[in-house]
Amino acid sequence: MSERETLEESKPEKPKIDARELKRGAYLRQRQKEMFCLRIKTPRGMLNPEQLAKLAELARTYGQGVVHLTARQGMEIPWVHQDNISLVKDDLEKSGLGISASGARVRTVVCCPGTRWCPWACIDALNLAEQIEKEFYGKEEFDLSLASIASAHPPSANTVGEVPLQEKEIERLGISPEIIEARTRNVVALPHKFRMSVSGCSNSCARAQENDIGFCGQVKPDWVKEKCNLCRACEGACPTEAIKVHPRKRVVSLDESKCIYCGLCILNCPNGAWQAKLIGLAMYAGGKWGRFPQLGKRIANFLNEKQALHAIRKTIEFYIKEAKRGERLANLLNRIGIDRLRQEIMEVA
Repeated sequence: MSERETLEESKPEKPKIDARELKRGAYLRQRQKEMFCLRIKTPRGMLNPEQLAKLAELARTYGQGVVHLTARQGMEIPWVHQDNISLVKDDLEKSGLGISASGARVRTVVCCPGTRWCPWACIDALNLAEQIEKEFYGKEEFDLSLASIASAHPPSANTVGEVPLQEKEIERLGISPEIIEARTRNVVALPHKFRMSVSGCSNSCARAQENDIGFCGQVKPDWVKEKCNLCRACEGACPTEAIKVHPRKRVVSLDESKCIYCGLCILNCPNGAWQAKLIGLAMYAGGKWGRFPQLGKRIANFLNEKQALHAIRKTIEFYIKEAKRGERLANLLNRIGIDRLRQEIMEVA
């Protein structure tokens, strides 16, 4: 054996890169050859001090000592060589972290702190975001009822969710075992990526209107005449001029057609004359960023958390049944009209 062959054999084997995993996770190729930017999953934008220290250590060891903050409350380590990807991934998992979802999957839920510490919030945004992530995060396939799929997709050799074919027919068509398994389980893949967010109030700090589905906390105010001294604080605080004080009549009127349920009248009343009559969630659908951005439209008001989770399930089911492959929810709603989705959601509201 030559000296060169001996040296080649003695070199440590390079970690293998799973191409499928690269597509499913946020392993982002850089413009520089063999370099990657690894996007870290940061649930609800929250990290503990130990995790922050670990990210700093990994950035120094495998990158160029830089951690970048993303627009969706994530963190990413650039300048990781492809040979070190599996090492970084293993280290992250030991710290309770991981690589964020990418591709046609449900992405990380963005949220504000809500009532945990924000004075404007009227709902616990972190709690709802956690429930959404537990059920939906990272999913790329969904089990749907056989009946609902059959009504949307006529039988074909490629359609998921059909009655399994006979063995000879399977062999003749050359259908892969993975597709057969998916059919048996009535599994259908998402047509495109799917983003969600939760904001604690109508300030929409988590940009509810810019996601496929977004929620904003809302509160319906109720005026208590006995506590009111007609100071006009509420009238001055109302951003839509929905409140009018009538000193001569000694009453305060609220035009609900103008009210955005922000709760500023409640927050600014010094005497507690405005109180919360109802607290819930406004739901928006069909928002997106990118080359052709658009804002989502409000499709429901004052949902509770249980209704919100069910509304997400109904929306995803509707999206899977109606969308073309590669079509965002926003484009689907532009094509067939948002009223179709609103009807689905109103069944749970």
